[in-house]
Amino acid sequence: MGTQYRTSPDPPEEPTERGAEDAAETATAMRRGALVATSSVFGLAFLVVALMQVTRVLATSSPYSALSVVDGVVIAIVALAFVAGLVIGRQR
Repeated sequence: MGTQYRTSPDPPEEPTERGAEDAAETATAMRRGALVATSSVFGLAFLVVALMQVTRVLATSSPYSALSVVDGVVIAIVALAFVAGLVIGRQR
């Protein structure tokens, strides 16, 4: 009479080697993505705290004169920590 439609689902596919490789690559990418996101959040938090400290030192030391030695040391330490973080991040 009319067209017969199959009502049962397709048989399950057998797992292949490529499927297992794709699953492993996806898991690795997810781990790396989570690591990048976590380190970015901590890096941003460090940057915010460092900038708050620098502005507090600069504002309380001498707002109308040149930078003092303490201000220069604090800025140098923050800059060195930032550069060290970049270098360590590039090596991994």
